[in-house]
Amino acid sequence: MAPIPEKDNNDHESIVLEPLGQYLFDDRIIDNFRDKIFLTEGLTGKQITFGQLEQQTHSLAKSMISLLGIESNDICAIMGDNSIQNCIVICACLLLNIPYTSISPVFTHFYLGQQLNQTEAKYLFISRKHYPKIERLFKQDDNCQLKKRLKVIVFDNNDPLENPITDCSNFEKLIDAFQDVKIETIPYFSKSIDSTVTIVFTSGTTGKPKGACHTHRSIMNNLINLKRFEPLKLYHRLSTLLLLPVAHLSGNSLFFFLMATQTPIVLFDYSQIDSMFEIIEKYKIVQIYGTSNAMNTLVKNHEGHDISSIRLAMTGGTKLAESTANILFYDLGIKILDAYGSTECIFISANNRLDRIPDNVGKVLGCYQMKLIDLITKDTITLPGKSGEICITGSSLFREYFNNPEETKLAIDDEGWFHTGDVGQLDEEGNLKIVDRIKELIKFKHFSVFPADIECCLMSHSAVKEIVVVPVKHREYYQVPRAYVIFKNDQISIKELEEFANENLGIHQQLLGGLIQINDKHLKSTSMGKVDRQYYKRLCADEILD
Repeated sequence: MAPIPEKDNNDHESIVLEPLGQYLFDDRIIDNFRDKIFLTEGLTGKQITFGQLEQQTHSLAKSMISLLGIESNDICAIMGDNSIQNCIVICACLLLNIPYTSISPVFTHFYLGQQLNQTEAKYLFISRKHYPKIERLFKQDDNCQLKKRLKVIVFDNNDPLENPITDCSNFEKLIDAFQDVKIETIPYFSKSIDSTVTIVFTSGTTGKPKGACHTHRSIMNNLINLKRFEPLKLYHRLSTLLLLPVAHLSGNSLFFFLMATQTPIVLFDYSQIDSMFEIIEKYKIVQIYGTSNAMNTLVKNHEGHDISSIRLAMTGGTKLAESTANILFYDLGIKILDAYGSTECIFISANNRLDRIPDNVGKVLGCYQMKLIDLITKDTITLPGKSGEICITGSSLFREYFNNPEETKLAIDDEGWFHTGDVGQLDEEGNLKIVDRIKELIKFKHFSVFPADIECCLMSHSAVKEIVVVPVKHREYYQVPRAYVIFKNDQISIKELEEFANENLGIHQQLLGGLIQINDKHLKSTSMGKVDRQYYKRLCADEILD
């Protein structure tokens, strides 16, 4: 099948599309990069060059065909931390053009089983650390069919499993079986750019998790537009700390982008955030990709650490507090790239001025079109400064929710617009500003209160380490804000922070639901490293205040 030229929406030259595995591995990498370190595991120190990654990927792909008997319609599941092995499995799936679905290692055996059953995956690559989850799953009577169907491959399995509950293949042995062997064609199966690359499951905060299907077309268009994005070009090939999980679309897509730009990656999990400064110093990190929560940690705890190598912080997920941005930019001299994206759309936009603190996430990439619609009337908004729901269409939009046409139809309207559930505004120049999520709005009397605004205000207090604001039901006001907070030290009381809040927040933003101190080191977080707002909502779900 010949490559297909495709126009983007910003008057660039045509994009020539081809399958992702072909684009990344088909002799496009220059020889002098093959011998350079490409992947490093932050905590273990394990390293691999691009040439080694390429060869081990081919070896695994060959074993998947010859020893595991994988076929074109099979689906692979992957459960592991940010590791070299995890990346090799993903790359092998790209070489073969086999769909894969990643399962976050923070999830229990229950969620593991749910995703395996929804996708009907036939193969599971799982790290030795998380293998007990599959054992527990297989012990349940209602998973007999899953046990019969699923082939399990274990990596990091240096110590043999004792009495494994099912036959398991050893990941390292699969790679060793075909050393110095490459598969015949890339990709091995269909070359269609509209075939599924990955099934990425949503967080499930609005109901049962849904698997967003992304194709070669959607990922390739997004990747090429990211490569064209001028602010990032200055940082190609400079050491990068990837805090975002490759088990989610953002970390996965950045992995492809960094590979395509020959940029070395240090893989790191947000669960290891307390070791972040050690990693930054050891590997002289130049750019760091992570959530706003990670940037708060960087700012609040950097004293006593040498982070002078960092030049760029790419962040997203939630609103970055102005106080955090000020310290990053003015005190630490770190440029800020504030990005916006979603499971269904990959990367949508980012601010394009690095010479100032961002107050917007820029214009959408060339693979998209965007509009805002009024939250009540659903009319298209044309006036700057007015809030509305962000709707997206374009060539990098997901194709569908896996085996879920009803949810797909609810998410994408008849004209092809995906309704993100995010609230945004446009400025006079057409730049997008993210306000908050529709479902996070707190309805106080006739006001719509955005938790992110309250959080950003309280984060400006030097004693606040982490904070999350959620609604609490109220008999008279419908909902009122409550804040759960972790202090940096003991030099402030709850009463003092309440006084600070009262002085700096509007009447509709007052913490009438209370301010509660949490004594943990960190707030509960999602697999993405964002604060788990749903956890704190559940804490007060049964309360009704007077």
